[in-house]
Amino acid sequence: MAEGAALVFARLGLRRAGSVGVVACGGPGEPGGIRVLPPRGSKPGFVAVRKLLEEGVAPDGRADPDMLAAALGRVFKLSKLSGLIVVISDFRDQREWERPLGALRLRHAVVAIEVGDPAEAELPAVGRLALVDPETGELVRVDSSNGRLRDRFAALERERRAAVAAELRRLGVKHIALSTDQDWLVEIGRRLG
Repeated sequence: MAEGAALVFARLGLRRAGSVGVVACGGPGEPGGIRVLPPRGSKPGFVAVRKLLEEGVAPDGRADPDMLAAALGRVFKLSKLSGLIVVISDFRDQREWERPLGALRLRHAVVAIEVGDPAEAELPAVGRLALVDPETGELVRVDSSNGRLRDRFAALERERRAAVAAELRRLGVKHIALSTDQDWLVEIGRRLG
């Protein structure tokens, strides 16, 4: 879904002799996990974006919590002329992205595409689980059959998403939330129309 949204905006950026560039987090490439595709126009630009996306981005649960902020900082340094900046992320477990995104908003039109999966917003009732915190390595044992635990998990996820939406609103950034259980292309068209 994130790759599809990136291709849609790349195609839109190339209309009327525009150009498109990408700063991508994760996957193979430069040290620090940030890859830069300089702006290109026409068909070579679209092909280059598609190739970069095919190489992959940070897999779930393995992203550096400061990577989004670093990528936004890189975009700010590279983007001298005003234009459209599209940020595609789940904004999950990322720190301090607000300031660099706000700085971009001062110079550019910014759209934040938040990708999500409803399965991440709820804890299934599957019984006892042993979970490892990827940051600390701490082992946590929970009983997912407990309704109060599942309700609290869902409430925390709603609060997290509401906090992201509120921060994007505060920054004056257009926010489009996409979900894997919807027709994301229709949602992009509806929100941009």
